[in-house]
Amino acid sequence: MVKIGVMTDLHLGVRPYGLEEREEDFYDQYMIAINTLIENNINILILGGDIFDQPRPSPKALRVFSEGLQLLFDHNIEVLNIVGNHAMIQAPGFVTADEFLLTALNSDKYHLLDKDYFYNSGVFIAGLPYYFNYQLDDLINEVNNLNHIAGKSNNQSILVLHQSFKEFCGFTGERLSINDINVDNFDLIICGQIHKKKIIEVNNN
Repeated sequence: MVKIGVMTDLHLGVRPYGLEEREEDFYDQYMIAINTLIENNINILILGGDIFDQPRPSPKALRVFSEGLQLLFDHNIEVLNIVGNHAMIQAPGFVTADEFLLTALNSDKYHLLDKDYFYNSGVFIAGLPYYFNYQLDDLINEVNNLNHIAGKSNNQSILVLHQSFKEFCGFTGERLSINDINVDNFDLIICGQIHKKKIIEVNNN
């Protein structure tokens, strides 16, 4: 049996109300979560995007995040991540911190899902980064492609997104509906970005 942990929207480095103590709270809670996941003997951690609050995170935010990952790696835990909107700057050649970590961590346990998928002990996990409103046709096409691949798998299938939907985040001007994406071959969709606990059924399933 595969045990999977999920964390999303950590926003490490954020400083609510300009207070250093609040920034430290985020670091402390992150490390508590990491240790809780290790104590529960998970095999895989899925990160749903926005691990950092800024596209160029502070050295401390990078260090704390990396220290948490190293604890996971030491316990042979795979980490799957996707790029969220807070990581992105629309500039040619810009490398997100999430992508930079692929090289900096030098570990085969850290994976960045980008229009692709990952298998572990019979579990199929696919992921996509954040898509802006003007890219929604591309997003729908990519989800359709991954849904088609999931349909060929006899395994449990999980889709990881970092996307807001107008049913839940309409105040952001989001035009995407949950019904716009074809996910009927996935058993579970994990979605960052929404910042609220919501469990819903899609297409009566």
